[in-house]
Amino acid sequence: GPQPPSSPPPTRTASMGEQDFKDHMEHTEAPQEEEASDGCVFSGWLSKKPKSQTKMLKRRWKARWFRLIEQNEQVPCPTIYYYKDDKAVASGELGKKVLHDCKVVKIEEKRYQGNKFAFDILSPGFPKFCLMATTEEQREQWIGKITEEIEKYGNGLKKEEEEDPEVASRHRAQTTAFEQKAEEELTEMEDID
Repeated sequence: GPQPPSSPPPTRTASMGEQDFKDHMEHTEAPQEEEASDGCVFSGWLSKKPKSQTKMLKRRWKARWFRLIEQNEQVPCPTIYYYKDDKAVASGELGKKVLHDCKVVKIEEKRYQGNKFAFDILSPGFPKFCLMATTEEQREQWIGKITEEIEKYGNGLKKEEEEDPEVASRHRAQTTAFEQKAEEELTEMEDID
């Protein structure tokens, strides 16, 4: 909510516009652990950096509602879905990032011109997915949860491979197709995101 007048407002960062920063700082509530029927295990606000920034189009960090979905019958691999806000879940996501064969990297402040608490999700062959939390603790929580789901998925796949290589190879193919489609949709979404 609004800052009490006694405390100085947090300084905004160079690469975020005034309004972006206000939007970003509006959502400081902690992310929540969940056990939702659609496989959501964690949800909360993060700001997302657009993939492309050109001089013509100063694309902006946007505060979005994020949900981490564990692997389930509909989703072959853990995936982060994001929405316009926390009330828009029923009307469908703006995009998703499939956490296949990827790693999560904490970003030093300097990289995004002083934007604090940023982290990237890197997947070979796809553009990086840049996110920012509002506190260090929240960044740690998100990185921890995402990493945990990635490891759980990897271990499950290893087990599948030992028990039934054919099932494992089908599962891999499903995940690859799912990821490919999600990345194509992200590219299309970019302009209206």
